[in-house]
Amino acid sequence: MDINQVIGANLRVLREQKRLSQKTLAKMLGVTFQQIQKYEKGISRLSAENIHKLQMTFKVPHSYFFHGAAGTVSNDMALMHGDKMALEAFTLIKSLPDRDERRKILAVVRILAS
Repeated sequence: MDINQVIGANLRVLREQKRLSQKTLAKMLGVTFQQIQKYEKGISRLSAENIHKLQMTFKVPHSYFFHGAAGTVSNDMALMHGDKMALEAFTLIKSLPDRDERRKILAVVRILAS
């Protein structure tokens, strides 16, 4: 899988997690929904500007879009990327503005995991 396909696949996962249509995401980026389809398939490449817009909008690190690319992700993150629920949980917890709330949720997860 080339880098544009990796970025596109990660964009699709993020869009689906946020329950957005391609049309809605297209509006946010100022492109057509057909362009979103091309991004998600890796046919067209996302510009650095659009990756930055997505990162700021969805409060994910820039590196989110490169998960799964050769040499860019730790094994743990690559494994987590394959698990949509784990990735969704990570994304949702990361989006909480209150750090104390994030810590409390992590504590609950630790208890459940033990």
